[in-house]
Amino acid sequence: MHWLAWKKLCRHKREGGLGFRTIEDFNTALLAKQLWRLMDYPDSLFAKSIISARSLVNKGLIKRVGSGSSISVWYDPWISDSRPRSAICIGVNYYPHLRVSELINTQTSTWNLPLLQQLFESTEVARITGITISTGLKPDRMDGCSLKQGDIRLNRGIRSSRSSRTWRAHRYSDQTHVDCKLSPGK
Repeated sequence: MHWLAWKKLCRHKREGGLGFRTIEDFNTALLAKQLWRLMDYPDSLFAKSIISARSLVNKGLIKRVGSGSSISVWYDPWISDSRPRSAICIGVNYYPHLRVSELINTQTSTWNLPLLQQLFESTEVARITGITISTGLKPDRMDGCSLKQGDIRLNRGIRSSRSSRTWRAHRYSDQTHVDCKLSPGK
């Protein structure tokens, strides 16, 4: 039996391979096909169901601080709470376009504590200083919120959508089994 490297097996037959597909390329092609279908048929049931989940996903999104340059202090959800949210100002907001990067001391990569204490209440300052600042100039990124009971992001969405649908979720060891029963909310 002769052994060959996987890369050689994945080459096209004309190039001496066996024509196996790499899973990453195959996955990308399938995703592109689905995206194309969404754009070609925006009124399809598939497209409508994807679009209907947008608000549910947005409820659980949080902006993770990298450099802080793309995060609005007052309008973007960047503070972890019972639900991701923007910062709450003391009194009048004199800086409507304030970015999170302006709250960071760039020389020490720490929070500018005097400025935080000037703008926010002590509980808000504690929440903000609990956010880890990345070292270097990493970009800010969107992320889903994790729950303390494990990283089951689906459950948060399920709980927030219960008013319009009936959902049940069960967790067994490392797998999450979800039984979704759509019914009109009361």
